[in-house]
Amino acid sequence: MFKNKHDWRIKIFIAVYCFKIKPATDEAFVQAWKTRTEGIHLVLGSLGYRLHKNKKTGDYMGYAQWPSKTQWENAGFNYLNSQEYLSIRNQGK
Repeated sequence: MFKNKHDWRIKIFIAVYCFKIKPATDEAFVQAWKTRTEGIHLVLGSLGYRLHKNKKTGDYMGYAQWPSKTQWENAGFNYLNSQEYLSIRNQGK
């Protein structure tokens, strides 16, 4: 079945982000994170994302999974700021 004991491993790249946000901006931040990461997932090819809040400090830690570091490096994140993408995204609202 497997050539060796390591063949079953799935290799992915995980990008980790840490955020300190201004007080009383949690809702806007979480919504912005969700909107941005959905675009990254659906358009640029990430495998998924998560966002966690440290209840003691209020800081956020987010991460995104990618098939490879190379794909993450070449994802073209600026496309998500383009008028073309924003127009398409807003049509779905």
